[in-house]
Amino acid sequence: YDFLPGIWSGLGVAANYTYSDSTTDAEVIGFDTQLSSLPLENVSKHQYNISTFWEKEGNLIRLAYNYRTDSLARRSYREGAIWNDGGGSLDLSSTYKLNDTFTLTFSATNLGERVFRQYYTNLTDAKFNIEGNAMEGEANKSRTIREFATGSTYRLSLRATF
Repeated sequence: YDFLPGIWSGLGVAANYTYSDSTTDAEVIGFDTQLSSLPLENVSKHQYNISTFWEKEGNLIRLAYNYRTDSLARRSYREGAIWNDGGGSLDLSSTYKLNDTFTLTFSATNLGERVFRQYYTNLTDAKFNIEGNAMEGEANKSRTIREFATGSTYRLSLRATF
């Protein structure tokens, strides 16, 4: 917003939201085992980003938060499916113009040190409860298949423009 007075000039906010309602056809695998219709892999139903920033005279500081809900990771895995647990990430980036030739940049990603988790749901094994689509709230999400954390990443760079 360049209409704001003094130091506040250059302050801004950006936000977006995406709704994706995807489905695949039911399919037959193995010995006449049918998998029900599920969402497309790695497509979350809800996803949003919001950021606030200040930019003026080649200098920038930006704080952004990105969030997505659960998504299907793999359709057919041992009579079930693997799902990605939803979650968010907070990132920071900045740019400082030293002069007409050099720019210093700093970025920090995953400041909240989000833990990524995948879990299993049963789709076809009749000996157990058939759970269906985890994105529709029908399934037990407690069976963790894998869990990992990448930690935060920090980068500092110097750019020269000739």
